[in-house]
Amino acid sequence: MVPPTLPPAFKSRMQAQLGAESAAFEQALETNAPVSIRLNPKKSMALEETENLTIPWCAQGRYLPARPAFVEDPAFHAGQYYVQEASSMFLDWAVRQLPAPHRVLDLCGAPGGKSTLLAAAIPSESILVANEVIGKRAAILAENLTKWGYPNTLVTSADPAVWARSEAQFDWVVVDAPCSGEGLFRKDPQAREEWSPEAVTLCAARQKRILAEALKLVLPGGHMIYSTCTYNASENQENIQWVLEQGGWETIALSVPPEWGVQEVPIANGSGYAFWPHRVKGEGFFLAVLRKVAGEELRSARWKKKAIGPWKPFRLEKLNSWAQYLENTAAYSWWCDQQQEVVGIPVGHEAWLAGWIKSIAVQQWGGHIGRLSPKEFIPSHGLAMSPMLDTNYSALPLDRTQALRYLQREALPMPAVSAKGWKLARYENLALGWLKVVPGRMNNYYPKAFRIRKQLHL
Repeated sequence: MVPPTLPPAFKSRMQAQLGAESAAFEQALETNAPVSIRLNPKKSMALEETENLTIPWCAQGRYLPARPAFVEDPAFHAGQYYVQEASSMFLDWAVRQLPAPHRVLDLCGAPGGKSTLLAAAIPSESILVANEVIGKRAAILAENLTKWGYPNTLVTSADPAVWARSEAQFDWVVVDAPCSGEGLFRKDPQAREEWSPEAVTLCAARQKRILAEALKLVLPGGHMIYSTCTYNASENQENIQWVLEQGGWETIALSVPPEWGVQEVPIANGSGYAFWPHRVKGEGFFLAVLRKVAGEELRSARWKKKAIGPWKPFRLEKLNSWAQYLENTAAYSWWCDQQQEVVGIPVGHEAWLAGWIKSIAVQQWGGHIGRLSPKEFIPSHGLAMSPMLDTNYSALPLDRTQALRYLQREALPMPAVSAKGWKLARYENLALGWLKVVPGRMNNYYPKAFRIRKQLHL
């Protein structure tokens, strides 16, 4: 299908903005967008390596020669890689030039590209809170982080204004702001149809409202990373200039090799970084890093170690034999709620969490390992996907056809020889989820919400 033509007002603005480069820019928008993925460092993947496949600003980023049917690849569902646009992976290059954080907030996290990238970039003893205000999108974010498998994460769903009132503070706050989507014009024809100058103005105003709340959430000396997938100055450098005018902030210049083709956009004493599809192998993208040079650190409420919201301390011995299958347990403190859901929280974050947890809706704990029922411990899907589970746990290897049937949540035939109990479904050494062998059958415990709905011809 031929995509809609570029909006005339957009073309006119870009001709003024790019001058002699505007023709090359428009031509690039009529070509096929590159296909790229980002590998999960905790789930090894063999790829035929060539210089042209590597994304220069992200060590785990790879271009693909063509777009495969990702939904038909069990490794995709296992979280071995995340399908992400190449330019937006520049976040990885940016944050690795900053001091290692203790606590990170991805304020506009769905569907999960930035959040999974941040989870892989921060130390394992740090904690990432991935937030999304829209409930349905928060559920997608939670699914993608579950598959990614990093236990030092939380998924929340709260408006930025609610966060600002919570008095939580972070070393990094990432604002991948909702925008007019000009950078999507090549890959998403609908973005062209929905664009208008009025939409740009509305987006810029909404971004300022989000930024006004985000500024309160950064610790003194901490950083805010702002990004959009659009080209216009009002949503990009003008918003950063507006932050600087509030006082107490400075822009940070990054080290970026000039041969990458990334445009450095001067902003005050620092820079923003713009990606153009005729200059780089990627889509439109903008990113800027700011440091908070003035402000006060809020004092957390005193914590008596008896609870974190509804969560009470939990002893792993209650899990009986399951406790032996958990790795690195000393790095976490253990908690359960009234429903006996058991979670591990990276040690050192408990008092901080207790200070804001009652005012923010937590959708998912990355360290959720399961539920203790009166009869047995029921492991969570998150535990199956997580490095918290011993790699030697009893598993049933599946071939590709069996794996796809499992991911469709179909019944699988009983193995020839297998003891009763919980088994880990594996595909090429990748965990897919849980199966349970009971007398006469084997039950499929893949989450209903995650199942493949597409009709596959197996």
